Amino acid sequence: MRPVNRKVTEKPNYNGEAQILLWYNKRMGNTVGSRGNLNWNSTEVRKIRKKLHLSKIQKAVLIGLILGDGCLAENFWKKQFRLKMEQGNQHKEYIFWLYTIFKNWIMSPPKYLEERNAWRFYTLSHPDITKFRKIFYRNRNKIIPVNIGKLLIHPISLAVWFMDDGLRKGNGFSVCVHSFSKEDIQRLRICLVKKFVLPTNIHWDGKGHQLYFPTHTINRLNKLVGEFIVPSMKYKFPSTL
Repeated sequence: MRPVNRKVTEKPNYNGEAQILLWYNKRMGNTVGSRGNLNWNSTEVRKIRKKLHLSKIQKAVLIGLILGDGCLAENFWKKQFRLKMEQGNQHKEYIFWLYTIFKNWIMSPPKYLEERNAWRFYTLSHPDITKFRKIFYRNRNKIIPVNIGKLLIHPISLAVWFMDDGLRKGNGFSVCVHSFSKEDIQRLRICLVKKFVLPTNIHWDGKGHQLYFPTHTINRLNKLVGEFIVPSMKYKFPSTL
């Protein structure tokens, strides 16, 4: 099932893209995302790849995905990396929202995996994505780079990260950071305070650490990410969102 294309007339401002999905549907309507029959290593695809560059929004969303469920995987030739994203069927709306944002990087719409009851897409492999792999990975494991404060700067990055790994916790909100070291978690906490004025506490859930956003931060969190949250993902957030 392909996402429905709807038209909007205004281009969103980088500081408030509430209509980002609709705008990308319009802007990216005739791109590589509709060329599902092309060979991934064909001459035409190589030409398309050379013209690709991540936009500001795509970079911001990619950073959120790296912090969350996104995987930067090697291509077949192990020379460049591509984004792999998979979500369960209950998050179908979210995966198609992401697909729309990266549509000019994707050969075909998300594929339904019946055996996993999930949806998955891959982008083309590309040096732009490989750069992020070098920044956010060490020995195949995700890390938080020392310059995270220069990378995690847009609220849509938070929104994507929170939709992936966040969960309502009482009147507060928690984000799973199981895969990160204590040093990495501390870098995230400092960044969240300095860039977004979002103080957090560290909680242990029996399996690993979580960043907990206390009740008094929820209004601030809402102002930052509320406009980007996909409707079907709102169940993860406090009711004020």
